Amino acid sequence: MRVIFLFFCFSLCLPVLAEGEWEAVKNKILQSRDYCFRYQYKGPAGQFRFSYAYRAPGLIRAEILPGSQRHSGTVVLYDSTRSTDYVTVRSGMIQLRRSTRSKDVADTSLITPLLHQILSKVEACGGPSLSRLEGLQLYEFKATQQHQLWVDEQKDVRRYRVSEKGKTVEELEFESIQWNTGVVPNF
Repeated sequence: MRVIFLFFCFSLCLPVLAEGEWEAVKNKILQSRDYCFRYQYKGPAGQFRFSYAYRAPGLIRAEILPGSQRHSGTVVLYDSTRSTDYVTVRSGMIQLRRSTRSKDVADTSLITPLLHQILSKVEACGGPSLSRLEGLQLYEFKATQQHQLWVDEQKDVRRYRVSEKGKTVEELEFESIQWNTGVVPNF
């Protein structure tokens, strides 16, 4: 009888534990002045490797790295203090501006900080469930799509996966995350 009671009490505490742990992850992202990392993307747009840097309030640099399907070496810079209407793209010797309303830029991590964008997507699903897997915390958010975030002990996001009907739609794997370094993204 005690075992059943303890199991019942523990099961009631899990959602509270998940929410508390999740708040720590959110706060780390939302309270950071800047962050930079490398990540791999697999999804409808293809497979890419990126170097990514963000500095508050609105400076983002994304570079497509070697090993990507296409556009390796291309750098995209968004600086909201200069303009919120365009990003600057540099590929080789060519530099041009792209409208932030164009379909390949609008609503992307080229103008919205990537980790903030992920937070918005998962928060729209409601509260997470929490489990532990391979030394990481796995947060699962379920709605029409299932969003999964793997987070390490330092509250750094290591992997993000979106699935629909049991199939992976997109997946990002993060490495070399650095926080509040004073990085100023530029070309």
